[in-house]
Amino acid sequence: MNQEFDKNIFYKFFSRDISIEEEKQLLDWIDESADNKSIFLSERELYNQLILNTDEKRLEGLIEEEKQRTSRRIPMWVKEVLKVSAVILLVLGGMYFFNQQKYNNLTALSNEISIPAGEKVSLTLSDGTKVWVNAKSKFTYPSLFGEKERRVFLDGEAFFDVKSNAKIPFIVETSKGQIKVLGTEFNVDAYSQSSRISVSLFKGKVEITGAMAPKPVVLSPNEYFESVNNISKIGEFENNSAALWKDGLIAFKDTPFLELMKTFEKYYDVKIEILNTKLSDIELTGKIRINDGIEHALKVIQKNANFSFQRDSDESNIIYIR
Repeated sequence: MNQEFDKNIFYKFFSRDISIEEEKQLLDWIDESADNKSIFLSERELYNQLILNTDEKRLEGLIEEEKQRTSRRIPMWVKEVLKVSAVILLVLGGMYFFNQQKYNNLTALSNEISIPAGEKVSLTLSDGTKVWVNAKSKFTYPSLFGEKERRVFLDGEAFFDVKSNAKIPFIVETSKGQIKVLGTEFNVDAYSQSSRISVSLFKGKVEITGAMAPKPVVLSPNEYFESVNNISKIGEFENNSAALWKDGLIAFKDTPFLELMKTFEKYYDVKIEILNTKLSDIELTGKIRINDGIEHALKVIQKNANFSFQRDSDESNIIYIR
């Protein structure tokens, strides 16, 4: 397999637009030498960076343009990666396991993305499942899922639109337990540094197990599960406010002032120092567009809370609330 042919198949493999025969050729080539494997991993890293920093239509265009190239110039997508300005950490790890009889089981090549404050990312997994990952979250997933389960790992918040497959359950592993589904839409808020975890189900059915739920909990559509300091409850919700963050909105209902400020820190990459102790008793309800900025957000809630705020300096990310 020549070098140019390898690159074309790389792109088809990464975008899951590859035939069984082409995938067999690629895996044979990777298995030939450590150098081949290193080239493959390097190209995968570049592709992942583009996923995190390029919209889906633009990415498809880059891949298609690169497939049509026959020269040995620097790949166009490498040039695009050099232009990326968002700071997103990508760590590729894991081992590559190869089975001569089952070429579709490239399941141990792991991808981990870490989303900084103020950012969010959407991606499509190898089975067609769509995932939106929220700010200050870590999400780990395999390049290909195995034959028995589809397992991913989340430290933070994400919304999942899971591709239905009754034979291969989809499992979201968190620090406090796991959520098992067959095909559904749901939101998970499970930051490892927080004592709170919540699961909101929009479609389908999920089963929650682990430390957060000593006894398995099964949710139906429009139900949520919440556990704070291992005290759990199940309730119903009437709208999709739990997942509005993926559409660029912060939605809150009867949310304590201090908790809302923690949310603002996550979305706006700032440190908020609260010097007014009277604010701890206030609860707020509303919706704020994230792109309008932190100062606009604070001015909106000033209508229902008596406080003033001041940034430490124009270049500082510390805001004092009095």
